Amino acid sequence: MRSGSVPTAARAAVSRDGNQLVFTLTRRDGAESPDVTATVESGTELSSWPDVWQIGQDTASSSAGVSVEENGSDDDIITVAIPLDGGAGRFARLVIARSS
Repeated sequence: MRSGSVPTAARAAVSRDGNQLVFTLTRRDGAESPDVTATVESGTELSSWPDVWQIGQDTASSSAGVSVEENGSDDDIITVAIPLDGGAGRFARLVIARSS
């Protein structure tokens, strides 16, 4: 059974590394499709999300600060480094969309 099918298995994590909020997630190979887009949005309040990081098929096609570790047939590991500005709190969310 794949960990993605177990609701208690974490597929994303958030941590702090110095002056960065680090958002780490996994992506199955089936989600590497031109009709699926993934972004991480960030802001200092929940009513607006002004900062956006695009997650591409690989690191080169992603926004700066995004790393995609390709693992062959295993799930890819994606890391998004979000700068923390001063003492302001920071929120982040993952947005997945599939075009029809």
